[in-house]
Amino acid sequence: MTGAQFCPVGRLDKLLFATDRSPYSEGALQETLNFAGLCSSRLYAVSVVETNPEYETTGANFLEKEELEAMKYLNSIKEKLHRRA
Repeated sequence: MTGAQFCPVGRLDKLLFATDRSPYSEGALQETLNFAGLCSSRLYAVSVVETNPEYETTGANFLEKEELEAMKYLNSIKEKLHRRA
């Protein structure tokens, strides 16, 4: 019996986890990882990096830092998913 046969809502091939990387997202992440495992779903994760015109003049490095932090967080989600497999 495959994991998808235990999925409570039918067949879910793909799940999307959208996050703001806040501490409040961690509970949602854990539930998403559980759900993806239960349903044998492919998990996609996205995070938004806020930008505004001020960054162009005062904080180009700030935007780069935010992008790196977002990628680091998304990679940590990938690692957590692989550890559960």
